[in-house]
Amino acid sequence: MGCDHIVDFLVIGSGGGGMAAALTAADAGLNVLVVDKGKTFGGSTAISGGGVWIPNNPTLVRAGAGDAPESVLGYLQVITERRVPDERLRAYVEAGPLLMQLLDRSRWLKFFWVKGYADYHPELDGGRPLGRTIEAIPFDTRKLGDDERYQRPNSLKGPLGLWVTSKDYHDLAMVKRTWAGRRASLRAAWRVSSNVVRRRHMATGGRALVARLRMALKDAGVPLWLQSPMRELIADGPGRVIGAVIEHEGRSLRVRARHGVLLATGGFDHNATMRSEHLPEGAREDASAGAAENVGDGIRAGVALGAATDLMDDAWWMPSVRHPAGPVIPLVSERCIPPSVIVDATGRRFTNESAPYVNSVHDQLAGGHVPAWFVMDAKARARY
Repeated sequence: MGCDHIVDFLVIGSGGGGMAAALTAADAGLNVLVVDKGKTFGGSTAISGGGVWIPNNPTLVRAGAGDAPESVLGYLQVITERRVPDERLRAYVEAGPLLMQLLDRSRWLKFFWVKGYADYHPELDGGRPLGRTIEAIPFDTRKLGDDERYQRPNSLKGPLGLWVTSKDYHDLAMVKRTWAGRRASLRAAWRVSSNVVRRRHMATGGRALVARLRMALKDAGVPLWLQSPMRELIADGPGRVIGAVIEHEGRSLRVRARHGVLLATGGFDHNATMRSEHLPEGAREDASAGAAENVGDGIRAGVALGAATDLMDDAWWMPSVRHPAGPVIPLVSERCIPPSVIVDATGRRFTNESAPYVNSVHDQLAGGHVPAWFVMDAKARARY
């Protein structure tokens, strides 16, 4: 094959999954390149909460919150309803901690346990009421240097540079109800003042995670090409991908990848045709909060070469509202404040408002309750 650029491993997509894979390959001694079609890096990870659910990672183990692998495997088997082959679940349970151990060696990738953020199904065998979610420690993005301007912004940026973690968010929501909430408000005020004095650009959640991953990539010498969309995969016979055609700086480059190509390109959130073809009725309108670049590029490229797909009718669902200004805002915790209720067009409840958000939307779509209404009284508004 004639080629313009040769690497060992090509990663297409710069979200959390793509950058973690690039670090893994670089740690194995491979020459790695990451490309992304967007003007900014981080994908949907950058605009997410950034929680990582990989049991037995070093952060949890150091806190004494490790698990028996068989317990984790049993939990995953139940919540996936046996739709995922056991060998894949076992690979996740066994290899996930190894990835986190690799990341833990980086001076940049530091996490904390969000203790009390329960597993989505703590009532099931293997579920944990205190949770196993970890988050990246808040990060001053000035350390990115020139790359700071290429980091994907978050539409929910706090006023005056206020930064909050998931733990802070939980407490601040109870500011009128608990002393923990009042203490959180004092911490928030201190952070705003501190940011002004120290001129920090603090990021939390997904933005902190991708910023830390980007710093680790820089340490590992892994280049990142932005505004560089994949146009097609290059195959050398059935099932053997050896590279991709990448648009970069106005040129169409044939990039050879000696040890493989990883498609980490997100879903098809903003592809109207694919939504209509695959998603259930009620979910076909584009109300996604995912990255605007998610139009199914990787999926379509794989299918064109005969790759299999599954679970195309499902998603990481969240009950959401569209702000009059345009952004889609997911209701993660607001759904379950007392006294409030979610009802359909007939005024009937159709879901448990305190259930995991994915379950709530499954109930909504299964019953055709689109749209739905979130009703609260004056007490709820005043208290929360």
